[in-house]
Amino acid sequence: MMKYFLPLVSFIVLLFVTTTNTVTSQTIDTVSLVRVSDVSQATPNSLDFNLEISRVSGIWSHLANGTFQLSLTGPNGNLIRFPNSSITYLDTSDLPIEVYNSNELVKYTLATQSITDSVKTRFSVAILGPDTFSNTEMIPILNADSSNFILLGRFRITTDTLIQGSDLTFYFPTDYYQAIAYKRMSDSSLSGVTWHTESNNVQMKDGRSISTKYIGSKLDDQGMQIINFKATYLGQKKVRISWESLSEVSNKGFLVKREIRPFGFLDNSNNVLKEYLGECTTCNFPGQTLTKISQFDGLGTSKTGRLYSYDETVDYRGEQYVYSLFSQNFRNDTIFHDTTDLIVPNAIISYAQANPNPLSSSTNVEYFVEDDVLLTVKVFDSKGSEIETIMDKQQVSRGTYNFTYNASILSQQGFYGMWFVANPIDDPAVELSRALIKLQVLR
Repeated sequence: MMKYFLPLVSFIVLLFVTTTNTVTSQTIDTVSLVRVSDVSQATPNSLDFNLEISRVSGIWSHLANGTFQLSLTGPNGNLIRFPNSSITYLDTSDLPIEVYNSNELVKYTLATQSITDSVKTRFSVAILGPDTFSNTEMIPILNADSSNFILLGRFRITTDTLIQGSDLTFYFPTDYYQAIAYKRMSDSSLSGVTWHTESNNVQMKDGRSISTKYIGSKLDDQGMQIINFKATYLGQKKVRISWESLSEVSNKGFLVKREIRPFGFLDNSNNVLKEYLGECTTCNFPGQTLTKISQFDGLGTSKTGRLYSYDETVDYRGEQYVYSLFSQNFRNDTIFHDTTDLIVPNAIISYAQANPNPLSSSTNVEYFVEDDVLLTVKVFDSKGSEIETIMDKQQVSRGTYNFTYNASILSQQGFYGMWFVANPIDDPAVELSRALIKLQVLR
């Protein structure tokens, strides 16, 4: 008896191993992709996003309907519960959308719902398609650069509490909570048996060989891309602070720290007079009350950025100002981005030159004014007598200038002096600034 039993056991074990290997090696065919994209968070308690679909298989072509359920996952990976929340459709879709008609649907209709239990919240989107195949929309095959996803709809999640820079994910397990179907143009039969009739809805999953892949959207502070932070002197103690964002994530707004670096120091360790510009929710700056600056407001979460610019007036001339840029997210975390510095000049003429020099009849005079001034330019002979006034207390803005000086009025050859005298505008604390060009006239 035993000699028959052992081969039987061996056969059963072999059969089990073979069957197991067959199941394990079975390939699951992904026939469609559904994803979340273009997430934007303009306020602390609202999140806008796109729900999109693309086809990656030839076994179907026309969309019938679908039910999608999403959730928000916090930084710790746990699902978030929002006792009072909602999800709404923002009237944007590539599908033809109409109000539900119980008699006959010739377009698609949308319904949204927020479902909360004791530990988490899920947000449901239901799309019901037309009754007949002829009215359904064909979904294109995904191209190489993934640029032809079809927008099912743009939606807004609103909560009563803080959305903590969350990941927006499809509720798991997807086989249970997500469903999507297509329509066939004609009957489907096998061995004389009709499996699906014309215009029937066919599930894009069968538990064995076909399925849909669902792609959520991960949000984190690494998505903040800030470039070109700089401070530019405009004149009259005015400084323009500017920077550009390429993308933003959960960005409530920006904060700028302003300091003065004492003369002779190369780093910021000894900076003084630290002050802050812009609103900061949780920052504690003794003796300072921050005033909200609307130009510093962030975009929330956005795949596109913008140029930021703010003009301020500083208190002191001749100092090196250091600016540091921070952003603050909806969790009230303060994130450092970059630093820059500039020297606010005294109201001086830093450069003045004539070319050609020596000259016979005329010369080109070029000069640079470091600030906005009232400028006087006069010509004197070698004995100190005034020969000509070229400019008398004329207002000149910071920048480089030039003019042609005609020396015909200078009757004799020899040396002459062209004096520049700059008076600061509305700043009596700064002394006069002077520059001299020595002209040699040859006849």
